Amino acid sequence: MLEAADTNAFLVLSGPAPLLGGEEHFHLFLPLMLLFERARKGKVDYSKCDEAVAASLGIPWALLGVLAPRNQIAVYPQNRHRAVLGATLECWDVLDGVGPRYTIGLREGKRLWDVVTNLQYVLGQLGVDPLRLRDPLPSTGLYGILPSEILNNQ
Repeated sequence: MLEAADTNAFLVLSGPAPLLGGEEHFHLFLPLMLLFERARKGKVDYSKCDEAVAASLGIPWALLGVLAPRNQIAVYPQNRHRAVLGATLECWDVLDGVGPRYTIGLREGKRLWDVVTNLQYVLGQLGVDPLRLRDPLPSTGLYGILPSEILNNQ
């Protein structure tokens, strides 16, 4: 086991990533992607996917598998939107704290907010202005873009 803070590896949110081939990086999308693929092929019951997503919401690095664009199916159900947002708010300081190391397969790292993730989808579904989702985060962080009706119901 490695700690993300102990390496300079990228935190990869989509793949396969040919530009990163042959290098050691954290492919955070992979476990859930493989599980959803097995369920789609009938090799695993979809209830296992639900269990895996629910478990991932409680672990910062596993949460990134849910936020990974490759696993958008994990955030489609409307009943998951608030749970995903709540988990992200809870873990944001840890996830953002690693700095510009996130990638969807490119050779440059960015901060988590600056990479397209399923978080933007969830926020849009919850009513955040889509134009706001393209702006840099304010100094108040993720909380700074949430309308009061979302914060009050969180």
